[in-house]
Amino acid sequence: MPIYISTYLSEALETMQRDTGQPVSALVNQATFLWLSQNGYELPLSLGAVLRDVVANTGDVGAANSPSGIGSPSGFAMESAVLGQRLEPTPLPSRGSGTFGSSPEVPTLFVKRENDVPIRIASERFMIGRGPQCDLIIASPRVSREHALITKSNGAYVIKDLGSSNGTWLDSERVVEHVIQNGDKLILGTEPISFILKA
Repeated sequence: MPIYISTYLSEALETMQRDTGQPVSALVNQATFLWLSQNGYELPLSLGAVLRDVVANTGDVGAANSPSGIGSPSGFAMESAVLGQRLEPTPLPSRGSGTFGSSPEVPTLFVKRENDVPIRIASERFMIGRGPQCDLIIASPRVSREHALITKSNGAYVIKDLGSSNGTWLDSERVVEHVIQNGDKLILGTEPISFILKA
């Protein structure tokens, strides 16, 4: 079952692969497992069983050989039955000022849809729209295929409307470009999103 992974996510996965020594297939499976379990989906297997399956089906033993597991800022311990032990998360090394959230001076930006879990913006460009190539897909006919783009400029996060048909709105005013502030609530077409900045 081939899966398309956004170019922006692919770049982050390659960086994480270098930082952790784990194969991309293991990283994707672990991220998927954690997202499903945190969002209430019933999973018949443990994370360790998932990693064993990755090793068995790809032949890539990197998941079994990583001494530190994946560094996790959320503070939970990660089980690895491949290693037969619980791995405490360790912080990943800094990747320089070119990556969102990598420097203590730059806050981390999260985008949230109503009733959804906030999504951390961890790439230089974050596309929002209804197209499958977008980082945040909003399946609404009122949202353009590529509706808006979030970038970082001079230490601030900027959202830019990409000429959408139904506009990007803040406080009932249509905006073309806006410097995102903590707590901002925007409307893309008719779909509300909000932003959280964390230091």
